[in-house]
Amino acid sequence: MEEVEFQEWLKQLQEQEHKYSVVYNPDTLQLMQVGPSHALEHLDNCLEIDAEIAERILSGEISIHSCYLDAANGEVTITETKSLIKIDDVLHRIPSLRWSTIEKPDVYLKLDAEKSKINIQLGAQWGGTFVSGDVSYNKSRKIVWSGDTVMEFLITDYNDPNVIYDAFSFAIQDLIDDDLEFIIKVPYPEVSVYTKRIFKNYVVEYV
Repeated sequence: MEEVEFQEWLKQLQEQEHKYSVVYNPDTLQLMQVGPSHALEHLDNCLEIDAEIAERILSGEISIHSCYLDAANGEVTITETKSLIKIDDVLHRIPSLRWSTIEKPDVYLKLDAEKSKINIQLGAQWGGTFVSGDVSYNKSRKIVWSGDTVMEFLITDYNDPNVIYDAFSFAIQDLIDDDLEFIIKVPYPEVSVYTKRIFKNYVVEYV
């Protein structure tokens, strides 16, 4: 009888050890503490979370400072904060997808001269919506771009950045999980797109 009770107690203990909870700041929703549920359940603002995520945080693979509570869904989201500086201050012509050998662009543009519009997507590896080939990325990890990291583009005469037809700019953060579309002035089908690079690989598809 005592052996049966001991085995039942051990089973319950093992189940408890594999249940994890987090304590979060109710104002910022940032995680403050992670541990076995039985050790934290008496605290305020405590929520049970997925064991795999908890173990990755406890092992140091994921920084607890990068984890926030998704208030709408009651789930933990992993946020990776990034910042960028312009690669240089020189205008670069964005190569056409037709002639490009870039397999996984950081920034993908689609320019429709007939409809006078351009669509911009950020690569999925940076938290955007454009997926090319066998791209491996973790959608559970949310990326936040710190500061006003602005992307600027010029629509110019073909291969001539001195003749500018239109220009537009926006923050990188606007491309997280979304794309952007702009109505542009395109007097000729043959135009080029220039930018001051903050990513390495850009391509533009002309349709």
